[in-house]
This record gives sequence, C-alpha cells and structure tokens, in this order.
Amino acid sequence: MSDVNSAGIYLSRELEQKLPKLYEKKYPQYWAAEGMFHKSSATLERGAASVTEQIIEGRGEALPLTDYNTDIPTNQVAINETSFKVIDFVTRINYTILELWAAEKAGKDIVSLRLNQAYKTMQERIHRHAVFGNTRYNHQGLFSSSLVTNTISAYNPNTATWQQDLDFFRAAMSDLADSVNNTAQTGYILIPPKLRFKLASTYQTGDSGATVLAALMDNFGVANGGFLKGIIGANECRSVELEREGVTAPGSNLDRIMFIPDTEDYAERLYYPVFPTTPELKDLQYQIILVQGTSEIIFHLPREARYYSFTRML
Repeated sequence: MSDVNSAGIYLSRELEQKLPKLYEKKYPQYWAAEGMFHKSSATLERGAASVTEQIIEGRGEALPLTDYNTDIPTNQVAINETSFKVIDFVTRINYTILELWAAEKAGKDIVSLRLNQAYKTMQERIHRHAVFGNTRYNHQGLFSSSLVTNTISAYNPNTATWQQDLDFFRAAMSDLADSVNNTAQTGYILIPPKLRFKLASTYQTGDSGATVLAALMDNFGVANGGFLKGIIGANECRSVELEREGVTAPGSNLDRIMFIPDTEDYAERLYYPVFPTTPELKDLQYQIILVQGTSEIIFHLPREARYYSFTRML
C-alpha cells in the first residue's frame, strides 16, 4: 500500500506540471470556446451563479452659447442592471494503479492522455454552449440570442444566381450598417460550409470571371481597404445543428447566417479555467474530477450583429 500512496503524491506533482501545458492546447474546431469571434475573459469567479452588467444609457443636447441663453438643455443618465446566467460543467478521468504501472512500463503517460481527452471533451461542451446556449436553462448563445435581430429571408441559395447571391450579402451588410448609430461594419460572416463552397465555385459567367466569394472580398475585404475580414464556413450554421440544440423548431429546415461586427467587444463570454481535483485513490483506482464554469454569451452591442434564416442548403 505504501507504493500506492507514494504514487498518489507523485501524481499530484505531475498534475501541477501538466495543467499549464493543457491550457495551452488549442482546438480550432471549437472556435467559440477559443473566443475566435467574440471576447473571452477568464475573469469568472468560481461559485458565481450569475454575472451582473451595468448598462449606462445617456442622452442630452448642447446648444451654442450666446448672451441670451435661458433654456440650457440637461443631460440625463440612467443606470440599469442586467443579469446573465452561469453554468458549471463537470467530467472526470479514472485509472487503476495496475493501469498506471503498465503504462509506465510501456513508456506511456496514461494520465496525460486521459487528461487531454477530458480537456477536449470539456472544450467541446463549452463550445456548443457558447454557440447555441441552452434552452433548458434559458441560456443565450452566439446563434440563439433574443437580443439579436433574426431576419427570415426569402433568399434561397439552392436556386440563386451569381448576381442574386452577391446582391443578398451586399444588401444584408448595407442594412446592418444603416441600422446602427455608429460606424460599426461587418467583420465576419459565418455561413454553412456548403454555401461557402458554392460562393467559392460559382463564377460570374460560366467558368470565367470572379466567383461570388472573390467579388465580395474584392469589394468589401480589408485587403482592399474595406471592413470584411472573412466569410467563414461553420457547421453550426446548418439547420440540423440548430434544430438539434433547440435554437430552431424541429423540421423548420432553416440554415442561419450570422453577421458579426468588426469589433470583438460586441459580445463576451466569462469563464474560469478547468479546475481539477487532486487525484483521489479509492479501491486501487484513482479519480480526477475536472470542473469548468462559463457564463452565457453576454451581448453588449446586440444591434451590431444580425441573423438571417433561410431555406437550408441542399
């Protein structure tokens, strides 16, 4: 039993060394967990059940000063508070002392392998929560916020011509820019992968001229002095994913496009990093529990984003 106890001390020390490397791992497919298109801050305190944001709204007017000013306008400021929900996710790994010894003999690090898998599992769960929210707990996600305008569009990518595809995206970006009070523009457009493939392979005339994707980036891309950083294919935009997560009704067959502003401050997610327990030995089996907490997506500037729902891409 002394060998088992000493192994426990060894594992605790190993865990301290492995965790920093674990946090450095990136999983591009879990882009929402990585904060690729919104702000992501490791400032959430463990044990918090909600996050409260103060929203300050002000209005006022200033007039030219003259010798006869008698009616000087007053500035007014209102402070409102909005609460956003927090959820904690948990997973675990376990292994027996015999598995540990066998792995060491084979020159393998079974703890790292299983920790990596647990961390990946946690990142996938955090990602889906950040994208879709959670209808059971009424958590809003990047694709499911009631604060963001959702336009049900007659656009049908299955039958649209080159010009109709181009006109749809151009009009959508223009309408979004006109609807906000500042100079915000579209930074990224998230679309179903099949639609992106179509935009990248549909030419203006037969097999010649610019594709729709090239025309959009030539006209609005940052490389040419515009504001659009990219049109990204995301599986999460597909109707099957949206219906599975309860964002849209079953059988609605509506894909979704999200227009994201050119500043990450429009939305934010707070979280605390994965918190592992010390390896616990019970009946010759070790167990490590990993917990991570996250807020729902906090939309600071929901009017600067936009959803478009349309007939799913076949």
